[in-house]
Amino acid sequence: MKTLLTCLVLTFTTLVNGQYVYVGTGTATTLYGPAYISSSFSNDKYSWNLSIYDKNEILAAGGHSGFISMIGWNKVDTCTYRTWDARFQIYMKHTSLNEFITPANFDTEVIGATLVTDFNNMAWPTSPGWMPFFWGTSALNWNGNDNIMVLTKWSRPGYATGPFSWQATNTSPLKRVSYSYNSGPLMGPLYSSFYRPNIELNFNPSTGVDNAQPYNENILFPNPANDFIVFSDIHFESEITITDMTGKVILKSSLPQGNLQTLNTSELANGVYQVIVSSREKTISKKLIIAK
Repeated sequence: MKTLLTCLVLTFTTLVNGQYVYVGTGTATTLYGPAYISSSFSNDKYSWNLSIYDKNEILAAGGHSGFISMIGWNKVDTCTYRTWDARFQIYMKHTSLNEFITPANFDTEVIGATLVTDFNNMAWPTSPGWMPFFWGTSALNWNGNDNIMVLTKWSRPGYATGPFSWQATNTSPLKRVSYSYNSGPLMGPLYSSFYRPNIELNFNPSTGVDNAQPYNENILFPNPANDFIVFSDIHFESEITITDMTGKVILKSSLPQGNLQTLNTSELANGVYQVIVSSREKTISKKLIIAK
């Protein structure tokens, strides 16, 4: 069975008293989300996106001052990018802006922002739903008083299976989204929009220290899974064994030390499996559901 292991440069931790909130309640869709792909044959392989989220709507959704450790976007289609060679960068910062009066320049606004994740060798799954991205709690400590600007940069050498659509909210008349796309790495024309992608955030109470604990209880995600699973918190070189519920070994592979490691599960049939992660540190067993 063919497998693909690729390292994602990211620290994955769980939070003490962490709270998930959803900012944006609209059910519209937009192409101008975190990763812009307009069609299966589009040569616009670079995109830049900036979105402003008002402090009052964050607070109303249940957010609070403290460390933000995760952001997610809701992908609403079944299109995919499978070649595991894309790059996806996420930046966040405090801002006093309520809207972009004119289309914003990513290279200007990214000054002073925090790079919270930088994915190399990335793919997007086929299945729709919330796509979470985690990092350490020290990345951004929201003060609860300023708005938040989220900036993403996406590049890909290959082609997707079709356009990517993201769940969005119409913020008219405010233009809270600026974006650009181009066939090359130089930013193309700048545009603005009021269809802003909805986001999911995880908040941890601000204590002045990093309260992150190893993410041992959820060492693999997503679950149920489709095309891939991600292993977190791999402190030592490990061995991965996947068995069916009769105990028959379906897959066995080594897993190098690293913050996040991704395993291609596209060849696994639908069903329930047992995943055993063994290292000199410990052995963890988890149930995995494949649902395509």
